[in-house]
Amino acid sequence: MTDWIEPAVRRYFDMKDPDDCRAATALIGELKSAARESDPLTTFWIEHYVDPAGGLCKLCKTSGFLRTHGGDVDYCICPNGRALRSAAAENEESER
Repeated sequence: MTDWIEPAVRRYFDMKDPDDCRAATALIGELKSAARESDPLTTFWIEHYVDPAGGLCKLCKTSGFLRTHGGDVDYCICPNGRALRSAAAENEESER
């Protein structure tokens, strides 16, 4: 369902000039169209929490982690945060 995320994010970070607004806008367009086909949470994230100027997550700056006011750290709802959460769950499961 979310196998489109990794290639899209990889293309973003492989850009020669990450500040290129046209490239970031194109990536956001790809994410929006793919999200409509697959996942309402990703669609919500794109519509409300993607910075159109740079394509970064407004919540975590695309790190995938959020720090609460209490100092706790949790995963963001962005594709990076969701991939990190999934990888952590897989690692935990394989350690059992």
